[in-house]
Amino acid sequence: MNIDIIGGGEIGGKSKGFFKAKDILCSDEFKKKYPNEAGLLRYPASFCIGTGVYKNFIERNKFNKLLESQKASVEDYSYEKFKKRLMQGTFSREFVDEITVLLARLPYPLAVRSSSVLEDRPGTSFAGKYDTVFVSNRGEIDDRLAQVLTAIKEVYASTYNPSAVEYRLKHYLVVKEEEMAILLQEAVGREFDGYFFPLMAGVGFSKNDYCWSKEIVKEEGLVRLVFGLGTRAVGRGYARLFSPKKPLIRPEGNSVREINKFSQATMDALNLEFNEIHSFHFSKVVRNGIDCYPRSERLFSLLDGAHLYNPVTNMWQEDHKPILTFDPVLMKSWCGLHLPTVIDIVFKVLEEKFGYPVDIEFAIRVDDDKNEAHFYLLQARPLSQREILAPKPIPPNILQDDKLFTAEKSVPTGMIEKIDFIVYVDSFAYDKWPINDRYQVARIIGRINHLLEGKRFILMGPGRWGSQKVELGIPTRYSEISNCSMLVEIARSTEDYVPEVSFGTHFFQDLIEDHIVYMPLYPDEPNVVFNEKFLKANNCFEDLITDKHYSLYKDLIYVVDIPKVTNGHYARAILNGEIEKAVVYLNR
Repeated sequence: MNIDIIGGGEIGGKSKGFFKAKDILCSDEFKKKYPNEAGLLRYPASFCIGTGVYKNFIERNKFNKLLESQKASVEDYSYEKFKKRLMQGTFSREFVDEITVLLARLPYPLAVRSSSVLEDRPGTSFAGKYDTVFVSNRGEIDDRLAQVLTAIKEVYASTYNPSAVEYRLKHYLVVKEEEMAILLQEAVGREFDGYFFPLMAGVGFSKNDYCWSKEIVKEEGLVRLVFGLGTRAVGRGYARLFSPKKPLIRPEGNSVREINKFSQATMDALNLEFNEIHSFHFSKVVRNGIDCYPRSERLFSLLDGAHLYNPVTNMWQEDHKPILTFDPVLMKSWCGLHLPTVIDIVFKVLEEKFGYPVDIEFAIRVDDDKNEAHFYLLQARPLSQREILAPKPIPPNILQDDKLFTAEKSVPTGMIEKIDFIVYVDSFAYDKWPINDRYQVARIIGRINHLLEGKRFILMGPGRWGSQKVELGIPTRYSEISNCSMLVEIARSTEDYVPEVSFGTHFFQDLIEDHIVYMPLYPDEPNVVFNEKFLKANNCFEDLITDKHYSLYKDLIYVVDIPKVTNGHYARAILNGEIEKAVVYLNR
């Protein structure tokens, strides 16, 4: 592996993973075995800025005490002060000159990616903890240089953001010295109407921890595919989920209503004028089958009343609604690329050569001259995996009054004994709660999460935990839910928000690494038990949160001390993914 390192030192986990994967997929062995697929694979121009630059930056600006002050801080206000100070730092003239020379060869937008010495290792991937910053790389050389240097400092600052610090604390890594390298990559995509983004992007996992159908096999992997930048694929937004061997079996089933509801509508793109990521509805760049981002018309199906179909031409019926299903490019080869097959082969080869399951990020760009779609590998790293557990049978003799809740949809396999507490956020109350106060709800949940550290507790709430949109769920940071044993996302039939299946997001990877069982709950579905009366009748919220200023939240947040209200008994959770049934009950 021959890699030029600007500034010397380590290149970090992300860079190591990318270059190792590139070497494997560019090998003569791979080309001989998979000649067609090898011809479709591409790799963005990539350059490493070593940890030597980071060390020099810290020492040059005398930031050692500043870093030490943030080593165990998870407070937002402290981080903002820290970041503001760090962004004032300067680089050495030697490094600035090297970057200036490099930029003269790079006329395209760039992705400035974190590549720390601790990240992307088996068991501690740091997925989503550190920043990736996209820059337009437009203008005079001084402007372009300023963009890149600012982006590097933003990545350096993210080493000490609250989520990263909390992650290191939780995984006992705070005593280890964290140093940040940079993977500077060509951004894959093309310009359109002032925006830059790829046709498709996504993340893939060679093992699938949550199989939504009996036909979906763990060993065949999982992909989250989006239109636009892949930032949308790793977040909590909607994406097209599929398993490469069976790409048309959806988690949401075949219901047209559900497909419409769970299809991507918001996309991310780099605004070249403002040099920042913008999120918007895809209709901004897809007006109809003709007036749209090149080739994107093949990503859509059209909705005609209750009927969903794949258009045979780009002459779309004006009153038929476009839905981002990706069906036309997943069903068969398109522009010479059958995406599921290529991903399946990449999974198989990288997993074999790495020696463990892998997590990849990718983008798709079409060469118009050749009418050929290319698969660009952007990242490859170890995939966090749950321990393989044999599904436990659901006990047949549980008393109905002892059942706290049950589930029969998107159920994983897991078991939790001796559950001390249940923390429940009332869906209906949250729906009526003042929008501006919902951020405070998240902070209170964070306090409860801290107070119950060391206890086994279930955290239940409406919609999506960690959503950036308060209308869709409680906007907690991961550090505010990190101590629970089980996380439940509740969808009531009367609500506008529902738990979007989180498989494959950075959020989901955090749950796996911390052995937190995740499950959506649909209380209004037939045969589902939801003993809300028990949860509301035994609230000890004010015993934990004693500040009277927060007393009104007791009508929203319910905390149940299970042994206290059941004469010393605990709750137990049994989740059987094979039969898609789960029960949480009082284990008397």
